[in-house]
Amino acid sequence: MRLGLDALTLRLDGEAAAATTIARKRSVFYNALQYAVDLEELPSNPIDKVKAWKPPKVREVVDRRVVVNPAQARELLTARLDRGRHLRGFFACLYFAGLRPAEALGLRKQDCHLPSTGWGATHPGQVQAADEQEVDQQR
Repeated sequence: MRLGLDALTLRLDGEAAAATTIARKRSVFYNALQYAVDLEELPSNPIDKVKAWKPPKVREVVDRRVVVNPAQARELLTARLDRGRHLRGFFACLYFAGLRPAEALGLRKQDCHLPSTGWGATHPGQVQAADEQEVDQQR
């Protein structure tokens, strides 16, 4: 059974599969075996008896084709933004400071060191998770 589970971690070309692919394949495999149990072809699902099997950790590789490059970032920041100038600062923080969207939204002037020349630094405060209803009410 472990051999079958280990096979789920590979793509057809032998490379490691993505974590989401492994989870999906394991779910399908488990359900297929459970169907065999339901048809009384198997006494119990053999995966339930496998102890301590975990899929290998998959190193995440960034696909360079989907990452914004410097030219695209400049184009985005200089584009006419009909929704507001504040978005220019927001996207600049995402690209140049490497902030996550929630960090950029919570960024305040006192969190930034902005020299007159050269690169500055940001020290975003603690990001608080917003309640979905609270966010919807603010819209």
